[in-house]
Formats: sequence, C-alpha cells, structure tokens
Amino acid sequence: MNNLETKDGIIGILIIALIGLGGGLGFIILTGSQTPTGPTTPTYSSGLPDDWSTALNSSYFMFSNQTHSDIMVNLSFILEKVAIGLNAEKYYEDPGMGLKTIVEPNTGIPVTGIHLLDLLYYMNTPFPGQLSFDLYSADAKEIVNKIENKDIEEDVIIAIAANKQWLAESPLGESWGNFSLVGEDTGVQVINIKEMAVEDYWEVDVYVDGQFKFSMDPSNISSAPSTTYDYGYQDNDDWNFNRSVTGLNLSTICKWAGMDESKNFEVRAIAVDGFSTPFPWKPALSTSDVYNGLEQSSSNWGRVNTTWVKLPADINDGKPIIISYKQQLLGEQNPSGVQNPKWVNGPQTWGVKYGPYQLIIPGMTRSGLVGMITQINIDTVPIADFEANQTSISTGDWVRFDFNGTIHNGPVNQTFWTFNSSDINVTATNNYVEWQFTSPGNYTISLEVQDQDGSWSKPKTREEYIKVV
Repeated sequence: MNNLETKDGIIGILIIALIGLGGGLGFIILTGSQTPTGPTTPTYSSGLPDDWSTALNSSYFMFSNQTHSDIMVNLSFILEKVAIGLNAEKYYEDPGMGLKTIVEPNTGIPVTGIHLLDLLYYMNTPFPGQLSFDLYSADAKEIVNKIENKDIEEDVIIAIAANKQWLAESPLGESWGNFSLVGEDTGVQVINIKEMAVEDYWEVDVYVDGQFKFSMDPSNISSAPSTTYDYGYQDNDDWNFNRSVTGLNLSTICKWAGMDESKNFEVRAIAVDGFSTPFPWKPALSTSDVYNGLEQSSSNWGRVNTTWVKLPADINDGKPIIISYKQQLLGEQNPSGVQNPKWVNGPQTWGVKYGPYQLIIPGMTRSGLVGMITQINIDTVPIADFEANQTSISTGDWVRFDFNGTIHNGPVNQTFWTFNSSDINVTATNNYVEWQFTSPGNYTISLEVQDQDGSWSKPKTREEYIKVV
C-alpha cells in the first residue's frame, strides 16, 4: 500500500527522440546535449563526478518496449534528465530522473545511478510485466514491490557512476561497463547492460472461489468501456484528493467473471506486496457495495481509508468503485497551503511507480489508495436462511431449525444459532439444530453459516419467531 507523495510519480512523457537515419540505423536515439546543462559541481550526495563534461556521453544501451521499437539510450540523455531532476521546481511537469547513491553490499563501494522506474517513465512504458536485461530476466512486479513495499524499501538503480567516477572508469568498470542494475540490499543483479526489453505486460489475475478465471492486460482494461469520474476529498490532516480518474467499474469486472447482482459474493483487490483492500481486518466489498455503492455509515470510515474521517455526502451519487489506470490532477494542497497544481498536459497513466492499477473507492483519501494491484479475488459467500418445524409451542416442547439458505461449495461447515439475541448461543457442525424451550415468551432467532472455505454469511434474523406459552 502506497501513500501518494506530492510529485506523484506521474510525469509527462517528454521523450527527446531522434530517428537514426544515418547509415540506415533504423532505431530511435534518445540523446541530450553532449555537455549536459547540469551543475558542474554537484553535491557529493549526487555521487557523480564533479566535472560532467568528462562523461562518456556516447555510451548507450538498447531499450525495447511494447511498441517493439529499438531505442538507443545515451548517457547524455540520462544526464540531461538528471540535471532537470536536480534543478527543477518540485512540481514541474517534467521532474527529471532521480539520483540515488547506495553502498553496493558485495564490494562496499558507493554506487550512484538513476531510479529504474524513472527510466521506464521516460520510455513510455507504464505497464511493464517481465523485463529482460541481456540474458537476465526480472519481474517488474517484484521490482516495484522491492521499491515501494514499506517492509522492504530496497532501491533498485541503473548505476552510471561509482566512487565519484563514471562507472566504466571506476574500479568496477572492467566488469560493470557503463551501466549495471544494482539493488541496495541484493547487490549486483545485471552487470554491463547492453540491452533492456519489456517482454510482456503487467496483468491483473481474477479468481472466483480460488479458481483462476482470466487475466486482464492493459489493452483489456483501457479498450473496454471506461468511465471517468471526479473524485474530491478534503483531508484536514494531509493532502486533499482532487482528481478525475479513469478506469473500469469493479462491477464490470465482476460481470466478466460471471458474478452478477444475483450472486452473493465478496471482493478484495490484492497488491503485489500481498496487501489487500479493503483492509484484511475489515469486511470485504459485498455484492451491494460493488453494484450499488457503499453506504454512508460509520462502519465504512476506517474500511476504505486510513484517517477515520467521514465519507463524503455524495458517495452514492454515481461514483462507483473502479480499477483506475489513468488520472488527471485537478489541483491539490496540504494544510500548509503547499500547492500541487493542475496538470496542464492532460491525464496521465498511473505508471509503474505505484503499479499501473489503483483501486479507487469514493471517500478514500490519498493515503488510503492501494496501488500495485495484481489480483482480484471474488468469493461466493453463503446466504443464511432457516425455518422451524413449528413456531407456536408449549413450554417444554422441542423445535427443529433447518438451514435452507444457499451455499456454493458442498455441505455447511458450521452454523451459529442465537436465541433471543446473545442470551443463548448454539454452534453446530450440520445444517440443523434442535432446541427445547423451557420458559414461556417470544424468541428471536438468528443464524450465521460458514462454508467449507471458511466464509461466513451475514446474520439472518427472524424477530419473535417462536412463541412459547
């Protein structure tokens, strides 16, 4: 689960592209000026050599994305974007590439490079699945999890310098070359990168009752009838949320899975780090939540956000739960008045920094967003109902209560009966119970049912159902 920061990691794709025509190259060259316009004496925190004019600007590696085009990524292009990152205004439309210096755990040498995800942004690659580096393969979901998961938070960089020297000229250069993929904790993953390619897409797998149904790739989601909604939320303790978001209604995905309004089910979206939304300790989204919207009830406050504030009054006003892949920032600020202004270049995909898909729920704050969605679990839950063999009896008579609701996966695992609220509770492992009423009065009966998967139904209650004289 990820907190959106002010910069939000959504950048305009401002690729400086020159078509390599000379000599019939047939590929795109990404290049900056031969002497990047960055600071001539960066602080040591940048980890780069003091004199950027000594950079091996012609060094490059090849990048291939979903368009299957070969892109030559020069060091000069990278340094130009690094210069923007070091000098740009914080909320500039093109924030540049971020630098990170880590101590490579195997050698103990400080190594500096660009964030891998920043490179993917500039390569117009918001939905990477499997990545390949020369002969090495990596799962983009695992990389995003390493970087964004608060329990891990490992920086993964493409190294361009070591020991304040350009990488190829450093003590590591003989084996590391001009570019190498390095993890802060795991160390070198790929040395001397020559090629980087996106092999396939980030997919979202949909399961029903634990059985795989289908996968959705970006084309499935973006080419389906999408809907755009304005989502506004004011949070006095944090940044507000003021955006339009575009994506698929969760109800559409459920219908694709064969779970329409007639079915009784629950839904949770699972992030790549294993976190789920709604929170694991809160009720999952029900059939009614998916198709009719969340009720404005205090029981939902902490269910869909982390701030325990009330949901807005317009929660049921045509703003359903969606899996969003694109957003437009409409202008936000925090209590100190710091502005995150409207994007003037229009909507942007969420991109890889938070995973390409976000679960958006009306009333959810920025800090409550769950990104990196990789799986949607839809689970049928039992419907509790029952009948008694007699309802008007004399004191001392026995009554048999039979479960006659619905359950999708075989026999009932457990039934929980309540007689007159919490006065008498009976747990049974079959679908009926017999009870002797030894005192006169009117008895309210309630039943909850558990299926073989461990899912419980909502209580079914019949008020003053049994009359004992």
